[in-house]
Amino acid sequence: MSRPAYTVPVPDMILGSLKTLLNIEYILLHTYLLLHLYRELIAPTIGTLFVESFLEEDDTLRQGRASGAAKISSRRARLLDSML
Repeated sequence: MSRPAYTVPVPDMILGSLKTLLNIEYILLHTYLLLHLYRELIAPTIGTLFVESFLEEDDTLRQGRASGAAKISSRRARLLDSML
């Protein structure tokens, strides 16, 4: 069987370089896709969860301060009553 006239043997070094370039392109493409996925979906979700937990914690602190202030006010009132 004879080879077609238009085929040219490609040295293994060139084939290896092409395979390496394709692997690098594959890695870069998937890295880009993962970063895009992170930026578009994961980061906003994490940011939203963080902000919600921060606001809940802030509300809890405010409630704690309000109850603490009420306790201090009642103690002051009792102290003033005992002095009078």
